[in-house]
Amino acid sequence: MRLSPPDHAEPTPPTSADALSELARVWRRYEGDPDGAIRAITETGCTAIGVARCSVGC
Repeated sequence: MRLSPPDHAEPTPPTSADALSELARVWRRYEGDPDGAIRAITETGCTAIGVARCSVGC
């Protein structure tokens, strides 16, 4: 008998390596936009650790 995960199983969150790969792929988009870069880094990091909301206080 083969078992499969339940249909309601949550997807596996991306790993930190996935997050770094994503940032490496899109860095030129934010080259002249430091605020956008901080936002992208924060959102990518939060996605990698599996949290729903994130913010950066300046």
